[in-house]
Formats: sequence, C-alpha cells, structure tokens
Amino acid sequence: MSHVLTSLTKSAKWVGLALLGAGIPVGVAYFQVVYHNVEEEAQRLHREGNLYREKIKEEWNLKKQETQ
Repeated sequence: MSHVLTSLTKSAKWVGLALLGAGIPVGVAYFQVVYHNVEEEAQRLHREGNLYREKIKEEWNLKKQETQ
C-alpha cells in the first residue's frame, strides 16, 4: 500500500507543477490527480476482490459436488 501512495504522490507532484504554468492552483490540481488515482486503485482492488470471491465459490462448489 505504501508503494501505491508513493507513486500517487510522485505523479500528482509532476502534474501539479505542469498545471501551475497553466494558471491552475497547485492544491486543486494535486487533489484532482490524487483523487482520480485513488478512485482507479479502489476500482482495481474491487475487481480483484470479486474475482477472488468467484474463485473461492467455484472451489467450494466443486468440493460440495465431490462429496455428494
């Protein structure tokens, strides 16, 4: 998790510097980039969690069928 936060922070700083030249406040740009990256990461983790739950259900159903 710390790796994710480090990469999010680094990317947000670079975008913030680029947007500073465009007249957009750094704080606003930083928040937008970090929020977007965190939202993407949350969606990815949710998908992975769903796949894991499906795998567990399939394994459980196979064991259930084998015992019957």
